[in-house]
Amino acid sequence: MPVTPSPLRYPGGKTGYASLLKKVIDANDLRGCDYAEPFAGGAGAAITLLLDNYVDSIYLNDFDPSIYCFWKAILSKTSEFIKKVKETEITIDEWKRQREIYRKQNSQRYLSLGFATFYLNRCNRAGIIGANPSSTVSPLSSSFFRCRSLKILTTLAFTIIF
Repeated sequence: MPVTPSPLRYPGGKTGYASLLKKVIDANDLRGCDYAEPFAGGAGAAITLLLDNYVDSIYLNDFDPSIYCFWKAILSKTSEFIKKVKETEITIDEWKRQREIYRKQNSQRYLSLGFATFYLNRCNRAGIIGANPSSTVSPLSSSFFRCRSLKILTTLAFTIIF
């Protein structure tokens, strides 16, 4: 399984296609083009192309309102999103609270829905949002959750067009 630059864990994600897409871009002399991802999900391939300088910009969208809200939140309310990552506890009670926010699917509150989606993705088994929490949902897992998440989020916030 390839290492993904995405802040989301996405089973069956497209990161593995990045090497193929690089070959297609080079074969067609398209370096520096724009890349659109209509069903972004974790956007692993798109982010890889951007960070490896194969494309100049990426455009993300997703049919799933919660995934759309996640990307919209990290790209348009970056500082608020990062604050939530820093301050939100990794506990079962918090997991239940975030699950309720996710279940309501209120896309008008895209920061809350986007963060709930992220929280569940990072805390659930294999990143499956509808799954149960992983056994690592505890205050002890907070530092890993925050460290990796903040590094990825701050890198992406200034390089992706939404």
